[in-house]
Amino acid sequence: MSAPTVPIVARCSIGCTWRGIDTAHCAGCHETFADADVFATHRRATRTRSTCKRPEALGLVARFGVWNLPPMTVHDRRARWAAARAHRDA
Repeated sequence: MSAPTVPIVARCSIGCTWRGIDTAHCAGCHETFADADVFATHRRATRTRSTCKRPEALGLVARFGVWNLPPMTVHDRRARWAAARAHRDA
């Protein structure tokens, strides 16, 4: 018999909590994202500093306090990512 699994819970310096192995939390804006790719889309980095884009401005949707891409087909997802990256780099 295997041991029961315990959900991974993390907490940041200001008290935000989140669960999940792949979940990414931003120390800059304290938003939580479904995975590292979604997190990276909201960050714009230069040599001297990084800034955060508002998740809703990138078309992300929050579900249970975690930002993610809206449900869509693979084709739609690729087009949305290309647009989000272009917006991020603008």
